[in-house]
Amino acid sequence: MVTIRLSRGGAKKKPFYHITVSDSRKPRDGRFIERIGFFNPMARGQEERLRLDLERMAYWQNQGAQVSPRVSNLAKDAAAATTENLTVPSKTATFNERGDRNNAGGAGSDWQGSRIKGWLKLNSFTTPPENILDYSQFFAEIEEAWQMLEIDQHKQQANSLIVHFRGYDDPEVQRS
Repeated sequence: MVTIRLSRGGAKKKPFYHITVSDSRKPRDGRFIERIGFFNPMARGQEERLRLDLERMAYWQNQGAQVSPRVSNLAKDAAAATTENLTVPSKTATFNERGDRNNAGGAGSDWQGSRIKGWLKLNSFTTPPENILDYSQFFAEIEEAWQMLEIDQHKQQANSLIVHFRGYDDPEVQRS
């Protein structure tokens, strides 16, 4: 019987898997008929985590190949990634009046209010800190209402930024 399964590669404690079509009687990492993709569970940053030729997988399934449960789950992920909308979602950050982060949407930041005419210290957990400026929208809960904030000016300070939001010059509004 022909199976579509994972074949382990990589180094000790750094797994890398090839997605292979092979005879079920052969060893897991042994001979295979065809390699149709790979899965890198340790992928970081911009590294590709999963690549799977769905057309070849469908071909082998039509030929009677059985799919392992893990490869079946990976195929669902690959199919979702190809049908996913390719537009980048808008990045938003939300904060309440005290400066606590709420559902920050990956913004990777925290803020502290200052008493200097609406300037805030924005602690960025991005590398470099200026990457936080790529976020298109910031929201703050001010007087029990959510308001959209737009960064007007910014200055770098160590691992944080000092920012000024357009239209907020009152230090009482920006209290921490």
